Amino acid sequence: RAKDTVRGPVRVLAPAGSGKTKTLTNRVIHLLNQGVPAEQILALAFNRKAAQEMTERLRARGVRRVEIRTFHALGYQILRDALGWRYSGEKEHQRTRQLLNQAVASQVSIPARRDSDPLAPFLEMLAYAKSSLPDLRTLKIELEEDSVPFEPIFQAFLQAQSQKKHLTFDDMIYLSVRLLLRQDELRRQYQEQFHYLLVDEFQDLNKAQILFLTLLALPHNNLFVVGDDDQMIYGWRGAEVGHILDFPKRFPTASETVLSTNYRSTEAIVTHSRRLIDNNRERVPKNIRARAGAPAGLFAVRFGDDLWEQVQAAVNWLQEQVGAGELAWTDCAILYRYRAYQYPLALALAQAEIPHSQVDLRELFLTPVGQDITAYLTAILAPTELDTDMAQRLLKRPNKYFTNRFISSVHGWASLQGGGHDLPGWANDRLREFLDQLGLIQTELARRPFKSAALLYRLDLDFGLYEYYAEKGGDKRALDEETELIIWDTIYALAANFDRPAEFLAFIRETLARELAPPADNEGITLSTIHQAKGREYPTVVYFNLSQGAHGEEPEELEEERRVAYVGVTRARQDILITAQRGRPSPFLRELVQDPRYRQKTMGQLIKERNQLQKSLQKNPDAARQAELDRLEAEIAGRRLLDPPAPRR
Repeated sequence: RAKDTVRGPVRVLAPAGSGKTKTLTNRVIHLLNQGVPAEQILALAFNRKAAQEMTERLRARGVRRVEIRTFHALGYQILRDALGWRYSGEKEHQRTRQLLNQAVASQVSIPARRDSDPLAPFLEMLAYAKSSLPDLRTLKIELEEDSVPFEPIFQAFLQAQSQKKHLTFDDMIYLSVRLLLRQDELRRQYQEQFHYLLVDEFQDLNKAQILFLTLLALPHNNLFVVGDDDQMIYGWRGAEVGHILDFPKRFPTASETVLSTNYRSTEAIVTHSRRLIDNNRERVPKNIRARAGAPAGLFAVRFGDDLWEQVQAAVNWLQEQVGAGELAWTDCAILYRYRAYQYPLALALAQAEIPHSQVDLRELFLTPVGQDITAYLTAILAPTELDTDMAQRLLKRPNKYFTNRFISSVHGWASLQGGGHDLPGWANDRLREFLDQLGLIQTELARRPFKSAALLYRLDLDFGLYEYYAEKGGDKRALDEETELIIWDTIYALAANFDRPAEFLAFIRETLARELAPPADNEGITLSTIHQAKGREYPTVVYFNLSQGAHGEEPEELEEERRVAYVGVTRARQDILITAQRGRPSPFLRELVQDPRYRQKTMGQLIKERNQLQKSLQKNPDAARQAELDRLEAEIAGRRLLDPPAPRR
């Protein structure tokens, strides 16, 4: 067994629900039983929650002197003891911007662009350089008309950082690695202190953390790592699935154990999630199965024509499950890929008087997209209430190429349409055309009412908002942060809940003016992104909006996004509902539903086989053929669910 190896490197692959924390705990107990002093054992966890869980389990078994830390906590201790530097949390972010801005200015002049942060690509590259440890000579920042070498900027930043004793979160690992490489005595101090290292969630480590760990493990290399290549979902922060896959190459003498039993979930959850993850190529094949005697469980799918219908489907299904009498609201979770989806879900749960995690709906309307929509609705429905910020936003988003001087001179509706602007002819024509478009919508609204969602659709048609957000793009891989396009879709879904546009605008205003209520003692249903839910489990789960485009589906990110979907499904212990947009299911949903044994067969072939089996079983009942018939029936039902036949005319 994995825990019984004492010396040398060990890799344990632990799929979802296979007892990862128990394996780590048993490893510590075994080392102690073999006479290893507790002070020589260091367990490193990916986050505080995992470290706390391991600490509690060991204390429950009478173990207290083993060092259990997160990577960043240990790195911070090294820096604090060696350099005396301190970390001030979020306040350090502004200092980082200041120092980086100075470093950039010493090398290049950055042109200012409307609706963009000129430092953003430099901040992103700084984080990448410190977490992924690339060859700095190869790094370039692509500007509009030129590419700028990043290495001189990086070195200037490091110099300023050293002078100011400024510490970022990434530096807890990056600067610790530099110190350990440069100071032999410091490195030997930690190597001699800890002879046995245990690592949790190894698949989520970036290159800086891998090097940090490698330095600490020398020269003994008594390194026991536990992880799951199928749950590597932190590529945005430098993690690479190759780190856990290539462990035997890095440590040729390594022992290996592959756990294969999911003790957490029902047969349905294990079967369908395995169908999904088996489609990944960059992985170690595993015969993942449910524990003997596991309940069947429920795997359900419901579709909606839009986000709001999916929200209603999710709420109705949870009401059915809890109404059956065996579940409490606290047994349920709704999981989603992007944070923005929490807002329509929270609204629907509140309308149904169902307790749930606290969600601050104000955040949605304080996003750039939320402020855009508020400004456009105000200009159409209550123009005299248009303030300076709203009026100037109308002129900038989408970009109408007015000068900053003109935009800053506009302070509301009156000055916007008052005339007398010192504008060139083309700009004056464009302003008049824009105001005429607003006026036309106002006239049409007075003649025949629009529903709220229809008005947003009209704003897109007339002003190109949807295309504007699509072109702006954004880093969809950055954890659970959504693009502006997803924000637009989310607000559009909320608008569908209000017939009259004036009601929707009033709702936005009331939301922005409302104070956030203190969190309730009993939160009820958990609302969470999949990334936030990693490491947690719930009896009943709704996986919300597994539709085309809701996950990144570019080739280079497809496998990681499939892993995200796998993590989402395997949070469920008993039952799961997946919602998706009707007619646009994600490829991942197809992989979850369809049995790979029938992948090459058409629907006609499946129906023919089913009919033949039914006739055969009527004459000669047989358990094996009955099981095959059940599988065929499930496959046919799944395909009809994903691709319903077109209605007859």
